[in-house]
Formats: sequence, structure tokens, C-alpha cells
Amino acid sequence: MESLKEISDKIINSSHSDKLEILISVRAFLFDNPEINGLIFDDFSHYDDVLEKNIIKSNTEIKIANEQYIKKIGLKSQDIFLLPKNKKNSLINLVESLLDDYDCKIVFDKCRADPFLSDDLYLFINQNLNHFSKKNIEIFEKRSKELVVLINYANIQKEVYETCFTISRKNKIRYYWVNMWGLSKTYKNPGIVENLLL
Repeated sequence: MESLKEISDKIINSSHSDKLEILISVRAFLFDNPEINGLIFDDFSHYDDVLEKNIIKSNTEIKIANEQYIKKIGLKSQDIFLLPKNKKNSLINLVESLLDDYDCKIVFDKCRADPFLSDDLYLFINQNLNHFSKKNIEIFEKRSKELVVLINYANIQKEVYETCFTISRKNKIRYYWVNMWGLSKTYKNPGIVENLLL
């Protein structure tokens, strides 16, 4: 297992051509969710095109891409997973400070991989409506509404300690959500969700 300094050095010295993608991938693993995708919006990109590139990927493809990016700097997912919490927090601060140096907006689609995380992408779309097509706005609006309905239906109370029953229910809800909104075909044909059975 590599030390914190070795991992930090690898992150800082990563190649300039892929550095932003590598930072996004390292961040996903640091938050223990390698299926989180970071969308990069800058002045030169068409926002709808960036969104479309995200839509055509499944969660599995996102995870594989994140693993390939961290391999480029000689890291393994296990190296990050086995780090203690305090070292992970230190690396998160490092990655966040490096991401702040870029002149672009990076939005993490956390909700796609876990319905219990915030839907930052939908909030970003709502704040920049004039940059997105009506079709894409409607798709993510639908996803957001279904997320609220699902979380309300689950009715999971926040507690200091979670019981095995609560953890099991959360995992079932996550699997259900990922099988609906973690697939690229759902975004291409949002009507498919109505045909799914619980």
C-alpha cells in the first residue's frame, strides 16, 4: 500500500493532458463512489454536447473510465479505498484545491449513482437553462421529480446509527435507482421508466 505522500505526489505530477480527468476520477474514488462522473463546462464547450456525452455512458462505463484514469498515474482503487479517513480528507482537500485552479465549471452527477446524494447536475441545469435544450431540461426535470418521489416513498429517517434493516432498504433503493437512471437508454428514451416494475 502506498503512503499519503506517494499518492499526493502522483496526483500533483500527473500529466497535463489528462490532469483534469485524472483529478475528477481520483475525487470519485476518494468519495467511495467510482461511478460518479464529472462534467466539465467551459466557455468553449457547448453545454448540451457535454450533457449528451454523459448521457450515452452507463454507470459501469463511467466506473471503468475512472479506473483507467487513476491507472495512468500508477494508482489502484484499493490504494485509495484502504486509506484511513483522515488521509482521505487530506487528499480530498488537495484534489479540490487543484480543481479550483482550472477555469471551468465541474459538475458532479452524484445523484445518478446514488439517490441519497444531492442532484447537483439538475441544480446546475436549472441555473443555466438558456444553455440547454428543452429535451434535456425535461429529462433531468423528470429524473429530479422521480428522485423526490422515491426518497419520500422510502421514508428513511436520519439516525445516528443505522440498523441493518435501514442499510438493507437503502441498498435496495440504490439498486432500483441505478437500474433506472444509471443506464444510458433511460436518458435516450425517458418513457422507458414507466414500463419498469418494482
